[in-house]
Amino acid sequence: MTKLKLRGSYTIEAACLSGLFLLVIFASLFLIIGTLHHSIRTNASLEASELGSIQSVRKNQDGLSTANLRIHWETGGYSVSGSNHEVLVSFEEQFLFPIFNLNWHIKGTSHSKVIQPVLFIEKIKKAQALCNISGNNSQ
Repeated sequence: MTKLKLRGSYTIEAACLSGLFLLVIFASLFLIIGTLHHSIRTNASLEASELGSIQSVRKNQDGLSTANLRIHWETGGYSVSGSNHEVLVSFEEQFLFPIFNLNWHIKGTSHSKVIQPVLFIEKIKKAQALCNISGNNSQ
């Protein structure tokens, strides 16, 4: 019996598996970078909406203009809207990955309500007083 030698079989198997291996590596890289990009945009919009609501209470300023100033230097499609009671910051952007011509549509919104702390504490104290009065009457 003659022994059949298969020369180069490992080379062919490695060539077939290397494409799959590179696909997994680049797909993971795309997801990691895209998720990081999305979290940076979300964090900037949250900071802007919270700063706008804080400034509208603190100095009786316009919270929308303060939020606009916060995201003025950020890149991306940010928009600020809302009223004296709520500041809403939204963003929308296409994240492009140059290798396989992939793109990811990233969008999100964040809102922060303007709460007057002193008025809020007074409402809570009044509610506690009503609960105490009604609790004493029911006994």
